[in-house]
Amino acid sequence: MSAASTPPDSLAAQLTAQERSFLERQLRSTRRYAVFTAVDLVFAVGITVWWVLDGFGGTRFALIVLVLLHARANLKQHKDAVVMAKLKLLSKSHAPSA
Repeated sequence: MSAASTPPDSLAAQLTAQERSFLERQLRSTRRYAVFTAVDLVFAVGITVWWVLDGFGGTRFALIVLVLLHARANLKQHKDAVVMAKLKLLSKSHAPSA
């Protein structure tokens, strides 16, 4: 039986306590990832302006690229956490009511 055809409640039962803890932590951090992404983008724009005004010198370009990559990673974590929240809601809606 594939994971796509497995009922959501049995998938949740397959998670270890450590995996459940990780998922809960990710869900709590959803908003934090969005904030970190915005801060990284503002910081990258600020460094870019400074780099342009300073005459394109130095190694600031590498720093700008690293900050943008960090923003991208935070955005991906935010998107993943949003999908995890939707899956959690889906599994709760399919859970048998007692």
